[in-house]
Amino acid sequence: MTSLISKRPVVVGIEREGELLTFSLEDRRHVTMPLSWYPRLCDATDEELSNWRLLGGGEGVNWPDLDEDINVQDVINGLPSAESARSLGRWLLARRNNRQVTLGAIRRHEESVKRHRRVD
Repeated sequence: MTSLISKRPVVVGIEREGELLTFSLEDRRHVTMPLSWYPRLCDATDEELSNWRLLGGGEGVNWPDLDEDINVQDVINGLPSAESARSLGRWLLARRNNRQVTLGAIRRHEESVKRHRRVD
């Protein structure tokens, strides 16, 4: 009987070259994607891009300064960010205003706006 053992891809390094981002994988593959697929990365400084950490033992990558997470399987499958334009717009506006952006802060703000609309 033949069996196939599938090993999940694991990121061991990331390198930026111009407008491209290359993920180096544990199995020696290199997967390159355009930064434009992930607008938050496209808007990042070199310092912010270099501040990343592995998630799930290397199955994902997080950029804490940008509040961005990417699953390596999505990169391998050629899937760009699915973030809505509305969400990205709110993040960019807050970023331009030099505020820390978190999903919790956005949700709290949206709830506050809803409450104020009900009162009026």
